[in-house]
Amino acid sequence: MLKNHLLAACCAATLALTVNTSFAQSNDGKMEMDSTTAVEQPLTIKQEKKAQRAANHALAKRVRVALDKTKGLDSSDITVLAKGGVVSLEGTVPDDKQIPLAESTTKSVSGVDSVTNYVRLAIKN
Repeated sequence: MLKNHLLAACCAATLALTVNTSFAQSNDGKMEMDSTTAVEQPLTIKQEKKAQRAANHALAKRVRVALDKTKGLDSSDITVLAKGGVVSLEGTVPDDKQIPLAESTTKSVSGVDSVTNYVRLAIKN
């Protein structure tokens, strides 16, 4: 009987040691293995989509801040949309010289791969 209890305790301890795994999350949001992990677990689709939405939101915000700080540019009627490094600008500006200024400012922001510029000259009444 004592042998059975010792055997069960040894099996439980061995199982507990082999099942114990831990994961560390890197700065880019991907799961990484540490020295005690046998298998890497990828992010779920939901987690990947959430991370991509957050990255798109952060990029759009950086572009909006850059546009707001640009002298000679009235960006109050410009909407910024970002998706995977592609930034779209939509809206109007009061002066036609501000259209290329908005585009060049956007291209200068880190993380912007390309710009689609739909900014147009505002119609004066």
